[in-house]
Parts: sequence; structure tokens; C-alpha cells
Amino acid sequence: MNHAITRVQIDYFLALIRHGQFAFAAHALHISQPALTMQIQKLEEHCGGALVYRKRKPLQLTALGERLLPHFKSIQNSFGELENLLSHVGVEIAGHFRVAAIPTIAPYVLPKSISAYVANFPNVTLEVEEMPTHHLLEALHEERLDAGIMALPVKESLKGLAFEVLWTESLWAYHPVGASQGMVTEDQWSQWPVYVLTQGHCLRDHVVGLCGQQDLADGGMNFQAGNLDTLMRLVNERGGMTVIPDMARNYLPSEVKLNQTSSLSAPHAFREIVLVWNPKIPYKKSLINSLKSSVLGTYGE
Repeated sequence: MNHAITRVQIDYFLALIRHGQFAFAAHALHISQPALTMQIQKLEEHCGGALVYRKRKPLQLTALGERLLPHFKSIQNSFGELENLLSHVGVEIAGHFRVAAIPTIAPYVLPKSISAYVANFPNVTLEVEEMPTHHLLEALHEERLDAGIMALPVKESLKGLAFEVLWTESLWAYHPVGASQGMVTEDQWSQWPVYVLTQGHCLRDHVVGLCGQQDLADGGMNFQAGNLDTLMRLVNERGGMTVIPDMARNYLPSEVKLNQTSSLSAPHAFREIVLVWNPKIPYKKSLINSLKSSVLGTYGE
């Protein structure tokens, strides 16, 4: 597990200071408030103390926050300068680049990110594929793939691979209209059938960990699907619940978000979106950095 301060934590902290409230900053970052709070807490743990007074509106910096703020701004500016440099020398970044993303990320992140990548780095031959987590990791180990975009936690080991957390997003309950008000509790999902993805999807394993294997049956039917849209349609027809990430929820109409999605009371109802690669292929590092820049530029920030 990566215990260093991340760029995402710094960016989220600076966004919080700019907007003055957790709710406003989370909205500007296109993430949930709990996801923002978690990243700020992680940053405070690394720094050894509170960075903001939470009960003051607008938020105010603590003495430690005042001391570290200029350093965080400097680090963010350095990242910006690096990305500008990469975008201006895009013609020098070339080669064959093999990338994959898991099915619960690919439809929501890849279209815009890949379009931006192709525009900025025309001399790269890009090969993109959607594949389940275990296939993605296997391909990385066997050097059939250069980089992958996936989510943590996973039951598979990442030993031998390098990864970087891009951002954190919340998981949401998707349910029939009006079935829940605001938050789905553990008591509720123990009474509802919970529909999950098929074996091989890391989101399935995460949901089973949250809800329990015993809750995955609907009468005499145990229904599993290969994509989230099918699960949501099943909920619309039969009731029950499925679990979707922020990026899928963001594509829903506003009325559906309001009436058919609720937060989960489980303490681990979030996932980390990570870029993972095989460090044994060092000549690909510039390509990996350029991919990270495109993904964060179009979705993560």
C-alpha cells in the first residue's frame, strides 16, 4: 500500500481551501463529500495534525495548515509545469503503447481520455482494451500490456507491479424509486436481493465484502451480469439493489440520482482508481506519465 502523500491529496486540499467548505469543494471536484473527507484525513495523518478547523465557515487553516500551504501550492505548480512540458514535447513521445481498463471504469473514463491522448501524442500507436482485473494483472506480469487503469481493493496481489492512486470515489446503492431516503443501512440490504457482477470483476468482490454472499439470491434466482447497466435495469424490473461507483452514477439523469441512488452506511463504501504498470519496462515511463496526465485532465480532476 502506498503511504506517501499523493498529488490527489494535495489537489483536494487546495480545492478545499479555495472553496471554503467540504460540500462546495466536493461538487467542484466531481466527487462525493465522504471521498474528499477521507483524502484530507489521509493528508493530515501524513502531516501529523489537523490542517483546517472544520467547524468554522468558511474553513480556516490551522497553524500547521498555514505553514504547509505554500509548499503544497509549490508542488501543485511543479506538477502543472511538468504536464505543460509533456504536452509541448508530445511529438517526442512515440512508440507502441498497450493500455487496458477494467469494465467498471472503461466506459466512463476511456472515451474522453483516449481522445485527448491521441490528440496530444500523435506519434504514439495506442492499443486499448477492456478486460477484467485478473486478466489485466496477468497481462501486465507477462509484459503483454504496458499499463492498466483499475480499482482497489482487489483480492489479487499487486506484488511486482507499480501503481499510483489517481483519485478515490464513493460507491452508491442503486434501488427502486423511493426505496431509501438518503442512506442504505446494513439492515436494509440484508433484506433486499443484491445483484452483482460476474466472477472476475473486482467490484463484485468489493460488494460481496460489503453485503455478504448470503444476500445475492432473489428467491430461486441468482442473477449476475457483466455490466452495470444490466444490473440497474434488473433493479428497475424486480426491485432489490445493486452497487454502482461515482463514475456510473454521474451518467444518470438528475432525477434518477435523486430518487434511485443512496449512500451506503458501510465504512468501506469507496474504491481507489489506480494506474498500474510493470516497472520492468522503464522505457515506457514517459508514455505512462502521458497517460496519467490525459486521464486526470479529462476525468480525475
